[in-house]
Amino acid sequence: MSADPALEVFQDLSVHGTAQQLTDFRRLLLETLKPPWSHDAEAEERSRQYSGFSESLALVRDETLGLPSAGLWMFRDAESYTVGNIVPKTVSELGRARYNAILNDFIEAFARTAASASGAILKATQAQQSLDDWIPADAVERLQLFSSLANKSTGSGHPLDRRRWFDFLLSVHGYDDKLGTDRLMRWLVKVEQWPEDRAHDLVIEYEFAMGLLNRLNRGDA
Repeated sequence: MSADPALEVFQDLSVHGTAQQLTDFRRLLLETLKPPWSHDAEAEERSRQYSGFSESLALVRDETLGLPSAGLWMFRDAESYTVGNIVPKTVSELGRARYNAILNDFIEAFARTAASASGAILKATQAQQSLDDWIPADAVERLQLFSSLANKSTGSGHPLDRRRWFDFLLSVHGYDDKLGTDRLMRWLVKVEQWPEDRAHDLVIEYEFAMGLLNRLNRGDA
């Protein structure tokens, strides 16, 4: 059973390597920066003082090519540099399309070359993703079965619909971090055409069920 169509999501970027490879990645990246990108060393120092992050990489992209000015942050741990956020400087929010456009400009202009030269491995997720990218095939099938057969005016209210909904909740447990409430909500409304109020009710049920199951698994109950 197909999970198409895909939804546009915020892309993730990380660069993985040894301590020396990550140090080299940072050095090579900063050596090759050119407009509209620049290094924000002062922001990095503020981050070290106030946020607790000892290693970060702060970059700024000036407005150009229809994209607003934004700051891009990468944070380092023992094994990787990861983009933590891209923050707009002249508009209130970027949205998925502009966020991804700025991220991909950074990848193609500097990050991919610096990662390759340092021996590190660059990993970037796709902008278009479907249920298959987030949860296993059996959970996809159970969610689609519930959605295709349920009465969209009552959500999980009918006993048969509730049973199919519970089957999905049990099958997705353990993968719920990748699906998340935002992605589930968007999939229900945009792909399956659920009314927003009923989709919201299902998302609340989903969040509650995942929290309960996670607590049971930890033995906290």
